[in-house]
Amino acid sequence: MHEALRITEIFDVICQFATRSTLANLARTCQAFKESSLDELWKDLDTLAPLAGLLPASLWGELGGKMILRRPPSLDDWRLMQKYSSRVAVIRKTIFYARAVDQLLLVAWYSPPSSCIFPKLKVILSGMVLDERTQILRWMMGPSLTRLELTIHVVNETTHPFVSSLGTLCPNLTTVSLQRGLTSETELMVESMSQAICQWYHLVHATFNVLDTSAYTHISQLKSLTTLNLRLSHGVPEHLQDVELGPTPFPALTDLTIAVDDTSALAAWLSDLRLSPVNLTCNVGDFPMPVYHLCSLIGAHFCTRSLQSIYLDDPGSHYGWATVRLDETYPLLAFTRLRSVALHELCAISVDDHALKEFAAALPLLEVLHLSRCIFSIPGEEGAMPTFRGLFQLVKICPLLRELSIVIDTTQSEWVDLHRPGDGVCNHVLSMLILGNSRIDDPKRVALILGAVFTVLEKVDIEDWEHVPLYLLEDKETSLLLWHQVNDYLSDFAIVREQERWRGRLMET
Repeated sequence: MHEALRITEIFDVICQFATRSTLANLARTCQAFKESSLDELWKDLDTLAPLAGLLPASLWGELGGKMILRRPPSLDDWRLMQKYSSRVAVIRKTIFYARAVDQLLLVAWYSPPSSCIFPKLKVILSGMVLDERTQILRWMMGPSLTRLELTIHVVNETTHPFVSSLGTLCPNLTTVSLQRGLTSETELMVESMSQAICQWYHLVHATFNVLDTSAYTHISQLKSLTTLNLRLSHGVPEHLQDVELGPTPFPALTDLTIAVDDTSALAAWLSDLRLSPVNLTCNVGDFPMPVYHLCSLIGAHFCTRSLQSIYLDDPGSHYGWATVRLDETYPLLAFTRLRSVALHELCAISVDDHALKEFAAALPLLEVLHLSRCIFSIPGEEGAMPTFRGLFQLVKICPLLRELSIVIDTTQSEWVDLHRPGDGVCNHVLSMLILGNSRIDDPKRVALILGAVFTVLEKVDIEDWEHVPLYLLEDKETSLLLWHQVNDYLSDFAIVREQERWRGRLMET
């Protein structure tokens, strides 16, 4: 064996790139590789099924068509399991529907403490609290855990002690997702989940959709909490509205995602708050409030000096069905440090060249702008749509743009000088351009203009045409063919430009 492979750090790196079958073969055939291979092989498990395979078949039997345990696992059985379980750091699914889960349920009642079985376990993902399978989860909880994702499907006399004690079972969590599943919320559920939340003091990333006033007060005071994803069901915001928080609630918060059933719930929750996150995501269902009021609400309760990213979404709708004028978003222009704005999932934005220029002038630091990906023509109404003139102004004022979604009219381009589009304005960083159902009639001309302005753009992203609402448009096939032609031309022009640069370098030498 080469001497380099005797260096643990080098071999650990090699193991990270080996397939699972290769690791298993290494562990079996080469003693020098055994421990490192086994560590890598068992470090990250999809399920607990491999552990069940370690136990002898003689443990199991059947009675009345149900699996039974013939005898408790012996010390040797536990030692064998511990030899491998002690290497596990990540478990991705705690509930899986197979014979192995029934086997583990039977032996879990006889197991030693989790600190002995899973001393290195740090992450549990996609966990579910179900009445009959709580014992498996209890088996895995321990002080080594730093990340836990758990969905609570039932809280009763059996599961209540477990859920309410999560804070003491795993006190060192920094990342938590504790959510109610697709079940009705009960008083016992709120109580037990809130008790757990109140016992976590080191949270950095948290996701909750059930919490009482004590839990809400607790997380608002955490100086470690930087990321909060909060789902407020109907009636909860009014309940939390009366809580007296400290002078600076959520002092370290940088990323806030707030999901509400309607905007009135959002208004109720924000009524006495002034927050200073860097990134804000609002998922608003049942959207009755005008966009202007929503944007005004954000402007009134978030610090204009700190916010750099805004993403507004209506999860229950498909973008493009509702269209509003860009001036309804003008309250957002107070956030002059914005680098990312995404509105396309909430509604389609109708905008002309002048309004687009004003919007860009107020937010010159923009790197990501998603305004629209589909605008429907309404009979009797002609919605505003920018042209290349507005696009050139946007590129000139916001030179940092990396991503852009906007619907424009490319047919009005007769005034554009193809040798110097936009008087030579260029963007050298934009790599994602989504033009949705923009009007188009001359793909070669469009490609010439786009290729000259966006120098690193490889293609126009047309994946949205495979999804609703673009998928339903009557002219889908015709439009999609034209955009495919645009991308073909862009590819050809890029090859020509590269050849010209290559010839230029040769001439210089």
